[in-house]
Amino acid sequence: MYAMTTCARLGCNFALLGPSSSQTVAMFRSTCTLLATLALVLPAGCFIDGGGDDDDVGATTGETADETTADTGSQITVNSTTGVSASSTDTTSSTTDDTTSGESDPTLETGEPDTDTDTVADTGTDTDTTASSSTGDDTLSVAELQPGDLIITEVMANPNCMGDNCEWFELYNATEFDIDLLNLGIGDRGDFENGTPGTFITVSAVLPAGAVGAIARQELWPYDKSPEPLARYSNSVQLSNSTFEQVAVFSGNTVIDVSASFLPNEQDGHSRVLLNEFWNGLDHTDSDDWCWSNTVLPSTSTSDDWGTPASDLVECLPPV
Repeated sequence: MYAMTTCARLGCNFALLGPSSSQTVAMFRSTCTLLATLALVLPAGCFIDGGGDDDDVGATTGETADETTADTGSQITVNSTTGVSASSTDTTSSTTDDTTSGESDPTLETGEPDTDTDTVADTGTDTDTTASSSTGDDTLSVAELQPGDLIITEVMANPNCMGDNCEWFELYNATEFDIDLLNLGIGDRGDFENGTPGTFITVSAVLPAGAVGAIARQELWPYDKSPEPLARYSNSVQLSNSTFEQVAVFSGNTVIDVSASFLPNEQDGHSRVLLNEFWNGLDHTDSDDWCWSNTVLPSTSTSDDWGTPASDLVECLPPV
């Protein structure tokens, strides 16, 4: 009964081989007793082939482990893939950065900052070329002058001081640039009519933009309280006193400006002055645009002269 109870608890089921008999019951009891004993020894259960199940379990466990390992490997693979992806992302990002950096580097090497710096350098060269090719950034040479750039604004053709060595005339710079008068041609009426200057200024003498300056004959300058002449010209040009006279200035054989014609002995010692309102344009040959100066010049000479060299002041004698 104990054996049957034990077998029943262990879930052991046996099919009877036939009708109940003492021999069969004894066999059953013997078998159950054996099984009960085995049940006490084998904690895994009353099935003899439980080891196989354990193996199966082990196999299952092994498979699970393998799967886990596989999963782990897969996870690793996933992680690796993620890592690769991350690495790929990083690589892409790095590549993008490198590409951007690669694009930026040429820009930095040949981009706008260097180009702007080169443009400011080229802009400076252009400015130099525009202003002057021979005398500096803001200075024109005589070769670059056009008619009207210099205007003759006053002429002293018949001074009282020590003979005609005190002859002079005045120039106005009508441009926005300084002008170096080196090589400026100078002539009288005959030179103007021939189209060839009689003499030249042979030293550098800069007349500032918008300024006036006196150009004198020889070295004598008796007007000690007036500005010194800006430049000198030789005795090869002598202004006549008894015939109608003019003064002209040249760039090569091009006439830059010429004064009106006048009789210098009409007013001895007085300069002929262009009225201020006509200090522009190209034609200054109308005698009505000129007057005789009425401003006394302090002089070392015993005779007075009248004029305003290197000054834009115009004071005229009353009309006759």
